[in-house]
Amino acid sequence: MFTLLRQEAFKLRKQNHAWWILLIPIIIPLYIIYRHPASYDFSSLALGFNFSTFVFYMVAAVFLSQEFRYGTIRPLLSRSYSRAKVFFSKVIVLFAYYLLMIGTALASTLIAGRLYGHLTITKTMWLALFVNLWTELLIDLFFVALILMATNAAKSGAAAMIVAVFLVLGNVILMAVSRHLIQIWSGFKWNPFALFYCIVESGDSAYANNWPKFANYLHAVTGLTPNVVILVCVFYIFLAYYIAFLIFKRRSV
Repeated sequence: MFTLLRQEAFKLRKQNHAWWILLIPIIIPLYIIYRHPASYDFSSLALGFNFSTFVFYMVAAVFLSQEFRYGTIRPLLSRSYSRAKVFFSKVIVLFAYYLLMIGTALASTLIAGRLYGHLTITKTMWLALFVNLWTELLIDLFFVALILMATNAAKSGAAAMIVAVFLVLGNVILMAVSRHLIQIWSGFKWNPFALFYCIVESGDSAYANNWPKFANYLHAVTGLTPNVVILVCVFYIFLAYYIAFLIFKRRSV
């Protein structure tokens, strides 16, 4: 497994766009803090976190689809590696890159804050950042599984890119609509997009530092407790990766 992880990391390093994309979480915080030194949002790493998430979907779409497009996955699967190891080694490397992007955005935000910013970073702001990071991680885990499903099912990088672009441009609308459908029928509360929208809300400044207030909001919207919502979201994440793996396992190369 370690050999596979090294091979996948090597493939990602050889993709030039992966290095160019790392400039985004560097440049965005520098620019935002330079222009708004006293009013930038630390919990989003001066928008560096948001833009990193968007481009990460594109990287995920390209990373697996190129393997099938150029046929480089054939020699990999012809060895003694199981498809499960190949699949999950790619997922692990993808999210290692994701953490690298977030770490880069954090470093850029802290450096820019020292150079240009006028905000005093408090314990409360660090807590809001932490809440925002873990909620976004849950959502990104789920969305990347959807992208992997599209890549494997359609056997096309274009299909994966369409799904990635849709998730970038339409995920907030889709989740908001799903959340409002609960008012029409309470059964919609189990819709994964509605539940993930509620998770997104926990990162809002009104709730990030007030867990009881967030719990009351969740109960009013879904009738569920935060622990139940989180557990169901984790279940959907595991289910999505299981389905993505089954499609990958049955795909001919």
